[in-house]
Amino acid sequence: MSDPNLAAYHPEVQPLSTQPTPPEPLQARILELEQQLRTCHEKLQHANAVIKDYEQAAVDLRTQAEKFRFALDLNQLAIWDWDLQTGAVTWNDSHFYLLGYRPGEIVQAYEAWRDRVHPDDRERTEQSAQQAIETGTEYQAEYRVICPDGSIRWLMGKGRGIYNADGQPFRMIGIGMDISDRKATEIALRRSEEQHRLTLELTHIGCWVWELATDEVKWNGNHFRLLGYVPDEAEVHYQMWRDRVHPEDIDRVEALQSHALQTRTDYTAEYRVIHPDGSLHWMMSRGRGVYDASGKAHQIVGVIIDISDRKQAEIAVRQLNQELESRVEERTAQLERVNQQLQAKIAEHECTEAALRQSEERLRLALEAAHMGVWEVDLATGQQTWSAQSEQLFGFEPGTFNGTRTAFLSRVHPDDQEELAAQSTQALQTGDFTAEYRVVYPNQTIHWIAARGRVFLDQAGNPLRMSGVDLDISDRKQSEEQIRSALNEKEVLLKEIHHRVKNNLQIISSLLRMQARQTLHSSTATLFQEAQNRVQSMALIHEQLYQSPDLSHIQFGRYVRVLVNQLFQCYGVSPERITLAIEADEMPLNLNTAIPCGLIVNELVTNALKHAFPDNQHGSITLQLKIAPDPNHAAIQQGILTVADDGIGIPPDLNWQTSPSLGLRIVRNLVKQICGELTIQHQTGTTFCITFPCPSRCSSSAS
Repeated sequence: MSDPNLAAYHPEVQPLSTQPTPPEPLQARILELEQQLRTCHEKLQHANAVIKDYEQAAVDLRTQAEKFRFALDLNQLAIWDWDLQTGAVTWNDSHFYLLGYRPGEIVQAYEAWRDRVHPDDRERTEQSAQQAIETGTEYQAEYRVICPDGSIRWLMGKGRGIYNADGQPFRMIGIGMDISDRKATEIALRRSEEQHRLTLELTHIGCWVWELATDEVKWNGNHFRLLGYVPDEAEVHYQMWRDRVHPEDIDRVEALQSHALQTRTDYTAEYRVIHPDGSLHWMMSRGRGVYDASGKAHQIVGVIIDISDRKQAEIAVRQLNQELESRVEERTAQLERVNQQLQAKIAEHECTEAALRQSEERLRLALEAAHMGVWEVDLATGQQTWSAQSEQLFGFEPGTFNGTRTAFLSRVHPDDQEELAAQSTQALQTGDFTAEYRVVYPNQTIHWIAARGRVFLDQAGNPLRMSGVDLDISDRKQSEEQIRSALNEKEVLLKEIHHRVKNNLQIISSLLRMQARQTLHSSTATLFQEAQNRVQSMALIHEQLYQSPDLSHIQFGRYVRVLVNQLFQCYGVSPERITLAIEADEMPLNLNTAIPCGLIVNELVTNALKHAFPDNQHGSITLQLKIAPDPNHAAIQQGILTVADDGIGIPPDLNWQTSPSLGLRIVRNLVKQICGELTIQHQTGTTFCITFPCPSRCSSSAS
C-alpha cells in the first residue's frame, strides 16, 4: 500500500489518483510538520557553520599563541604570573635562562627569583612592585641578578596588577628582559663623555651653549679663562661674553650668528677680546644651531679657541707681502739693475736651498736622536715605505723591509693584530691614526711601539695615503709596570699593617680579659671589661679594613652591627629581654671618623646595657645612623648618630655636660674630636643624638 504522507516529505512523488484525498485537518498537520522540518534543517545548517567558525577560531588562536611564544623565545622575553593571594609564581622557559638556569632546574617560586636579585637592588625592586600594586600603576624596575656562575646580568622588569570587582589586587603579570648590553653601552657612554671633557680641558678649548629664548649661557672652565675671567667667579650670561668682545667686532660677529641661524648653516667667526688687564687676544668661535620640530632655533652650541699666534703670523705675512710688493715696484722702477737683482735672487735661492737641506738634515738627526721612524702607506696598493729608523724599530736590518703588509704583521705581536686592524679602520673614518702595540724581534725580545699618523685624501675625498711616525715606548711601558707593581706591594703592606694592628689590639684585649679574671674586686673587673670592649671596637675596625678592597675607608653601617652584637654577647644580654633595632645607612668613613664613632657607640650601648634596665627589666635599644643635609649649609652633608633606649633614663639631677662619669667624659671628648654636637633627650628613656660633619666621599656615596 502507498503511504499517504509520502507526498508531504517528497513532493516530487505524486500519489495515485485512486487514493482518497486526506481529510483537511490531516493535510494541515502535514504542512505544519514540513515547515518545522525545514526550520530544523536551516538551524542545523547554521549550527554547522558556527561550529566551523569556532574550529577555525581555535586553529587561529593556537597559531597566534605559537607565534607569540616564538616571538617571546626569539627576543628572550620572560613572562611571569604572580598569584598575590597564594604567593605562587609561574614563568616561561626564558625566565629560567635570564636567571642563569635551564628550564626546570629550580622551582618556580618568588623566593627563587628574589635570591638571585643582587642584594643592593633587592629592596628597591620589591618596593617598586609593592608600590605599583598599591597605587594601581604599572611596575617597572631595572635591577641586577647574580647567575650561578657568579656573572652579573642587568634585567628590566615590567608588570601590571589585576584587580577584582572590589578593586583588590589578586594577581600580577609581567615580563622581564636582559638589558646588560644597554647598561654596558651607558657605562661606555659616560666614560666617552669624561674623555671628551678631559680632551677639551687639555687642549684649552672653550665650550658654550646659548639658550636663545632665555639668553641663558653655559661655559666650561676654559671659556672663562679665554675671556680673561676666573672660572665660576660669577653667574654666566650672554652680556659677560659681549662685554669682552672688541667694540669694532661685536656687530659683525652678531650678524654672522643671525645669518647662520636663518640659513641653518654653521656659524664661524674670528674676533678680538679684551682681557681685564687690557691685553688683546684673537678668538675663533664655531657654533651650530639646534632646532625644534617646527624648524625654529632654540639653542646654539659651539667652541672657542685662542688663535692669537696664528693672527700674529698672518700679520707678519701681510707685512712681508707688503715689503715684497715694495721691492717689486722698486725693481720695476730700476729696470737697469735687473741683472744685478737677478743674480742676487739666484744667490738668495741657493742660500734657501742650502737652508732647506740643512733643515731636512736637522729634522733627520732629530728623528734619529728621538728614535722615531717615519712611514707612509699607499692605501690603494697597501705598499709601505719606511725610513731606516722605522726598520730598526721593528728589528729589520737596514734595507731588508720589502714594504708589504705581510712583512709588517710578521713582527706585530699576535695578540695586538686585531686591535691594530680596528685602529686602522677607524682612522679611515676619523682621519687620525693612534695605536700602541708590541713587536717581536727575531731574537724573541718584545718592544712596545707608539704610532701616530694621519690619513690624506684625494680631490674626490677618498683616502689616498696615510703617513706617520713610530716611537719605541718600551721604557715607558716598563716604568708603568713597575709603578703598578709598586702600588700592589704598598697595598699588600698596608693590609699587613692593618692585620698586625688588629692582632696587637687582640693581644691587648686578651691581656685585659686575663687580668679581669684574676681580679677579686667586681668593680675592677668591670673596668677591665669596659677597657677590653673599647680595644675590641678599635680592633674590629682594623679587621674590616684589611679585609676590604678600600684600605682608607670602612663601611660603618656593617661595622656597627657587628660591634653592637658583640656587646650583647659580652654582657650576656638575651635578645628576648632587650631587643635591638639597628637602622644604619651604608656609609664609608675614614679612620679619623670611624674609630671615634665606634668608641661612642661602644660607650653608649654599654651604658644602656648596664644601667637602663635594672632588675632584669625588659626593653629595647635603637641605634640609627643616617646622612642628612646640614641645615646651616645646604651643600654640606652631616652624619646623624642616635642611640636610644626605653629604660629608666638618667637621673634628672645629673648634669651630663659636667658629669665625672668616665663613659660620659669619653663620649664628650670623642664628639669634640670629630667636631660634632651632642644632645640628650629624657622623654622616654634616654636618647643620645650626635651630629658630625660628613666626609665628601660619604655624601656622594649616599646620594
